[in-house]
Amino acid sequence: MKTLTIRRGNFQAVAYTADGRALVSLHSGTEVRFWDLETFEFQLGLSLPVQCGRFHNFALIGRRLLLGGSLWDVTRALDYASAPRKGPVPTPAHSETPLEEGQSSHVFPFVTPLPGGWELFGLICRSARPPRTEAMIWDMKGRCRRRFEFGEWPSVALAAAPDGRTAAVSGAKMARLIDLAAEGSELAALKHADHPGALLFSPDGRLLAVAAGRKVAVWEVAERRQVWCGSAFRRHAESLAFSPDGRLLAAGSREGEVRLWEAGSGGELARHDWKIGAVHGLAFSPDGMTVAAAGHAKTIVIWDVDAA
Repeated sequence: MKTLTIRRGNFQAVAYTADGRALVSLHSGTEVRFWDLETFEFQLGLSLPVQCGRFHNFALIGRRLLLGGSLWDVTRALDYASAPRKGPVPTPAHSETPLEEGQSSHVFPFVTPLPGGWELFGLICRSARPPRTEAMIWDMKGRCRRRFEFGEWPSVALAAAPDGRTAAVSGAKMARLIDLAAEGSELAALKHADHPGALLFSPDGRLLAVAAGRKVAVWEVAERRQVWCGSAFRRHAESLAFSPDGRLLAAGSREGEVRLWEAGSGGELARHDWKIGAVHGLAFSPDGMTVAAAGHAKTIVIWDVDAA
């Protein structure tokens, strides 16, 4: 087990680079940090002029970073981090945002990558009376390709299936499966005892993991059937991560607990409580051998799956 720490603030999200040699973390909402996983040392930090409203809106898509509702080209930062040289730390070459001109703080974007990293799917919730939700699909240049009205209820979590045709969106004590190819028509409502706070499809799209209250449930998507429901955390589940092969599922809670299950059966493989604060972010390495947990209390823990 290895740890990465900071002196002030907190960690809110984490992702591995595609080659698995570096870790990218979100720190205090606006600072992105790069860490060398061979030396486990801090490489560089970028301060971005945007506040991430939802920790789930954080992903590294190739050499672009999704943060909140904005896309940042971090090519130069990744190059600098892999071969540090003298001079100021490069800022992102440019930013791209799916939000349209004129949209501001009354608009709340929830965005997730679609398969292949070529498109983004998101919900824009406008503070009208009653509130109005609009679904959009953007390309990686921030240009809107499709849009449709989505209803009047707010959402706090969403995920896209690997086929790019189905999405899951949180509702009141349910996860809604929607058909993106049919203007957001509802396919099913998967009911839970609490409001879902995080959703995630398995890499093959066969399973949907739902963190709702203090429990984690896994559904078989095609049959709309709950496969298993994990034992309760002490506090709400905050984050989810599937291993690249879809065999394992990890979850973190507001209390700092992390659990690891067999995704298909719900068999518990490991239970950790490192006292690192709320685990807002989890990520498996590209080879599936390690997992990183971003703790609110200034610490990221990286551990070997085989040692679980």
